[in-house]
Amino acid sequence: MRGVVFVVLVLLMAPSPSYALSSPIHPSDSLLTSSQPMKIGDASSPPLIKFILVCPGKPVESFVIANLGSGEIDLIGLMVSDGEGNLTFPVETLLRPGEVVALTTDVVEFNRFMAGTKAVPYSSLTKQGSFVLANHGDSLLMMAPNGSLLDSFVYGDSKDLTAWSGVAFSPLPEGHAAIRRSAQGYMDSGQASDWSLSVLGRQEVGSFESQVKVRPFLYPDGALDDVLDTLSKAESSIFISMYDLNEPSIITCLIDARADKVDVRVLVERQPVGGMSTSTKRALNDLWRGGCSISLFRSNDSYKRYDYLHGKYAIIDNEYVLMGSENWVTSAFKENRGWGVAVHSFDLAQQLTMMFENDSSTDWPDVGLMESPYLVSPGNNPIHGPKLNSFMDWYLANVTLIVSPDNSLESMLTMIDGARERILIEQMQFDTGYSQTSGIWEGLCEAAEAGIPVRLLLDATLDTHPSGNPAAEARFNEMGEMGLDMAARLMSPFHNFTVVHNKGWVVDDKVVISSVNLVRNAFEKNREVGLIVRSPAIADWYARSFWEDWKVDPVPPTIVLPWLACNISKGEPAFLDASGCWDNSAIVSIEWDLDDDGIIDQTGVRCLIEPPPGEHKIRLTIMDDHNNTANAMLMLNVTGEEDGGIKSWLYFAPIALAAATGAVWLVRKRIKSH
Repeated sequence: MRGVVFVVLVLLMAPSPSYALSSPIHPSDSLLTSSQPMKIGDASSPPLIKFILVCPGKPVESFVIANLGSGEIDLIGLMVSDGEGNLTFPVETLLRPGEVVALTTDVVEFNRFMAGTKAVPYSSLTKQGSFVLANHGDSLLMMAPNGSLLDSFVYGDSKDLTAWSGVAFSPLPEGHAAIRRSAQGYMDSGQASDWSLSVLGRQEVGSFESQVKVRPFLYPDGALDDVLDTLSKAESSIFISMYDLNEPSIITCLIDARADKVDVRVLVERQPVGGMSTSTKRALNDLWRGGCSISLFRSNDSYKRYDYLHGKYAIIDNEYVLMGSENWVTSAFKENRGWGVAVHSFDLAQQLTMMFENDSSTDWPDVGLMESPYLVSPGNNPIHGPKLNSFMDWYLANVTLIVSPDNSLESMLTMIDGARERILIEQMQFDTGYSQTSGIWEGLCEAAEAGIPVRLLLDATLDTHPSGNPAAEARFNEMGEMGLDMAARLMSPFHNFTVVHNKGWVVDDKVVISSVNLVRNAFEKNREVGLIVRSPAIADWYARSFWEDWKVDPVPPTIVLPWLACNISKGEPAFLDASGCWDNSAIVSIEWDLDDDGIIDQTGVRCLIEPPPGEHKIRLTIMDDHNNTANAMLMLNVTGEEDGGIKSWLYFAPIALAAATGAVWLVRKRIKSH
């Protein structure tokens, strides 16, 4: 897949699902019959020729010019200036309609990133002065031989705003380029909004939509079983792209698959935030020793196509796809709330395989193969055996592939704009500042103004930035107080998970399963991957999970008793003890119904009773401070004889403890931390 390049740089065409290098667009054949090429200096009809890419430094200084007109152009005499030096085409150079030409310091290096693009070295042009593009800021002016200005691009701290409207485009840091936006034709308002920040070599993933079979699952609830079940069925290949990977059960499964001649390839982020953990290095060592192919995505001399390889997906036998919000690390399967899906689709698997092969290709300088183990001690982690999940439900659904930085924001905005019934968002991060500049905030407010319920559930532990989750919660609830149907909540600690690591949406009958946090980098700089799944049944399935998570405390108390059934003799007391019961928030009432007749006879943690002979059903009811209740039924048989039962002294042993405890019951709580 080395021929795959950043298509948007070199063509002006509608999105295509193909990954192959596309040729420059050509207008209709009738427009190609111009008898003579237009001269740049023909002032009576100035050519439509524009800059579409500017890269001042790494990986190679270059800029690209495109003929956006309907006739062939001769570039002889065309001059490009940076204010300190000029480059001029000295000889006839023809550019057909839709064609591009790159001017660069190094043609060989440039073609490494944009294979197939016509490139001209600076050295073949007539040069005057010092022509060097600066990362911190500069200006490019394109002029005809008669001095008329054809186009300009201004960025960074440059003050030369000739033919430029408003402020300059942002500086272009090492490894980055400016790309002229090309939605519905290249934008040309002469201002910064016409351009976007990008990197040479990024692959534009075309649109993809298909009907498939989908099986939903939740983290931490059964997700590991689902993942292991799918991986363990592999017969020919497993391709995994993951930000982080260290779960021992999965590592063992992959090594076993490789031993069975399955082609196992893994692409991981080499430079995650905080650095690669020791457990991940151990996992990669085990995979490497097991014969799996491991590609590491990392910066190379300031060049990296994406800030982070943050997607979380796997392709099995070019037939099944696993997609989700969670990394395959031990903590995710034990502590994180996340959403995932297994998908059965040859077409989706093929589409993702092409992206995986390009992202993991060592032809790119930011990818390297793992060639030796890391210097870390081996671990000794428990292995979780897979539980076959063939009984799980599969749903027929329509899926749309979303990829950052290509189309994820556009897809999200379109989905918000089309909402009619509900918008439920469960996220690890929500940047209020970015939501306003990106259009997300405006879209959500407009939906709420139309009477559509908008709810936002956020993690309470990881994101404490002033413009992050706390600010988002306050802003949403402020809008709710103003009359809009908007509300937000930080996740309470009273759940069976610690962290909301999810990046999920439910919008009407659609669900977003993705790696995309609601922050700028996730939409503009990272490699993120997800699916929009359209299915009323699946949407309702995830909505039920959302509303359970929305509750402050969805978990009832846990009842632990010293006995559930026993025999005693007439005249012996029975000691009822609920001191082993507990709740994740706080227990507020303990009630004993001694004959299961609906009448509460005793309250409190412990009580001593002396029932008459016969069988007695004793109902225990415990309530926590969020009105969750738990019940248990105790069976007590009182015989008329003094033997055959539990001796009376056994019941009086805890009385001293009960007296010391008194009327105050301190509830055992679960204390969680990420």
